[in-house]
Amino acid sequence: MGKNGAGIYHSIRSHFKALSILCTASIHKAWGTPGGILYGELDRHSELTSHSAFSGGSPILPAYAYAFLNYVINNLSTRNKQLKANIECFKQLLDQHNLSSSFFSNTDLPTFALKTTQDDLYNKLLSHAILPSCFKYPLPSSPSFVRFVLNSGHKEPQLKKINSFLVNNTLNLY
Repeated sequence: MGKNGAGIYHSIRSHFKALSILCTASIHKAWGTPGGILYGELDRHSELTSHSAFSGGSPILPAYAYAFLNYVINNLSTRNKQLKANIECFKQLLDQHNLSSSFFSNTDLPTFALKTTQDDLYNKLLSHAILPSCFKYPLPSSPSFVRFVLNSGHKEPQLKKINSFLVNNTLNLY
């Protein structure tokens, strides 16, 4: 995450001064709002937004735009602090039970991917009302990739529940 949860555009921009950088992203995962964003150099933005492919795309629904602008933006600082607290809490829980090495994790991101070859783990988690993301990666024939994605809405008891499951279940790790 960038400074104050703002993303990494400015750090990328400072490393690639000679290039015109254009960023596109979904805001659905981070903010629960079906839509996307486009940002970069103003001249490039104007060029793209006048293109027929851009104007033919579906815009964000007005109710979602209103909620995003009036809730998410106004509470950004509070939500970022809570997200960082959740990341730190989950890391501490993993450390307390020597589970940190069981995950692929970036210190600043709210994603924790389990190093496992256990294809039935996803269903076991679901049976305990824990919903991680799960997909085959990098190929459809690869083992399941089980990932926990934290957000600012998670509460400490939920993080403890995940940790408790991991502590109390045998995990086939690699």
